[in-house]
Amino acid sequence: MSGVCLLLTFAVPKQDADPTKVAPALALVLLIGFVLALLFLLSTYVLVRSMRRYRAAASRRRRAPTPTDDVWAMGKLPDDADTDDRGLEEPEH
Repeated sequence: MSGVCLLLTFAVPKQDADPTKVAPALALVLLIGFVLALLFLLSTYVLVRSMRRYRAAASRRRRAPTPTDDVWAMGKLPDDADTDDRGLEEPEH
């Protein structure tokens, strides 16, 4: 509230001033106040929404660990695989 009063003291001329000069200053004060109120409401909405998402994510149960049996089975060769290493010898220089 004191910020609005401070802005009014600089924006509004003396009391004996012409009302046509005072109206644009008051319109500017109202516009700034509206923008600040809108900014406050928007930031409050974003903060509340993010806190709700964080709380929901924090209270969620952890997933069961993936069984490692399948992972090791993927690396095994089939029983009928050819294990002959004839083609893997290093060439002689």
